[in-house]
Amino acid sequence: MISLTCPSRCGRVLVALLAAGAAAACTQSERFADDSDSSDAPVVVGDSNVRIDTVVRIDTVITIDTVVALGPVADSLEPRRRGQDVMPEDLAFLRARKLIVPVQGIAAATIPPSFDEMRGARRHNAIDILAPRGTPVLAADDGTVAKIDTSAGGGLSLYLAGPRERFIYYYAHLDSYRRGIAEGMRVQKGDTLGYVGTTGNAPPNTPHLHFAIALADEDNRWWKGTPLDPLPLLRATAGLSRGPVAIGDSGSILQRPLRVRRHP
Repeated sequence: MISLTCPSRCGRVLVALLAAGAAAACTQSERFADDSDSSDAPVVVGDSNVRIDTVVRIDTVITIDTVVALGPVADSLEPRRRGQDVMPEDLAFLRARKLIVPVQGIAAATIPPSFDEMRGARRHNAIDILAPRGTPVLAADDGTVAKIDTSAGGGLSLYLAGPRERFIYYYAHLDSYRRGIAEGMRVQKGDTLGYVGTTGNAPPNTPHLHFAIALADEDNRWWKGTPLDPLPLLRATAGLSRGPVAIGDSGSILQRPLRVRRHP
């Protein structure tokens, strides 16, 4: 039992009482003292008299650790992973984008599957969307024009970085670009990017859009990534069966051969 005299300034006395109690409980002599009652002599703290009638022996000290979070919690989906494994959350993010068919007037149900077909010694890793020459090619998703390019394989081509630069959309064999389009330009889903053609190694009598989607690599390089089959994603938006999304090997998403030159 603890009794005290408090003539005035109760706040100061209460603080003194707590300090004295802590000091009395934690001194070495009390820590190893017998369990018998201590002396009735008062302990004087400042101008207050604190009388300790009972000293409680402390045999166990409990330490409570506190973890403090510093700064905002990082996005668990960023940065990209080495090896570019496509995770379920990646596919969920892409499906939630509700991609549209990137060629005007073409229904997803009419596009033949070709992602796993071989093109010589390489896998296609894309789909071909046939349409008359000059048909507008549309942005399948919001994004930024990452690269306007030309290659011996893909001809006039364009790379669009999607939201968060998480996925790269590749459009190849264009007949021409939309007037005024430039690298770094922001576009919205459905905006015209260019027009269907046969540049590059496309058969001259088969105008089509070579369309590829790739999970961007850790350095967000516009020509690198892990390809995903666009067709199930486009059909999902159209309300058809989503089906499994095929995944290719990470690497270049350029149409080979890789002789690349900047388009004027």
